[in-house]
Amino acid sequence: MQQEKDHFKPCLFAPFYFPRKSAMMKAVRYTINRFGEIMAKIVPQTTYSDAQRELLRNFAERYMWWKLPSEALLYPERILAQVMNLGTYDDLRRLVTTFGYEQLRQVLGNAEPGWFNERSWFFWHYRLGMATLEKAPPPLPVRVIPA
Repeated sequence: MQQEKDHFKPCLFAPFYFPRKSAMMKAVRYTINRFGEIMAKIVPQTTYSDAQRELLRNFAERYMWWKLPSEALLYPERILAQVMNLGTYDDLRRLVTTFGYEQLRQVLGNAEPGWFNERSWFFWHYRLGMATLEKAPPPLPVRVIPA
């Protein structure tokens, strides 16, 4: 019985359990869909180089002021999204040079409600080639509060 219990990790956002994932597997992100149901989305875990980790730490100190840098580093996609949304021109150049288009596309694809304003959302979809004049970007992710 103890082995079964150790295999499951409680979900902080829901009254049910999900299997624990090892570090080599994928991370689980929990979101609430438009019907108020809690959904688990598996996202690939990314390994960052030393230069990328150093830049993430720098950005965490500057752009995630409401958290300690050590706490913010637990959510690297959130840091990248915050810089994409609020960053200065020089910071955006460093971001694109260090992380590349593919990593930034992944951030846009996994964006949660509130991460981007409308202007940044459209800009980055066009800049990263995810939208064209013929193919409009998807709508911004929105929060739905169940009634």
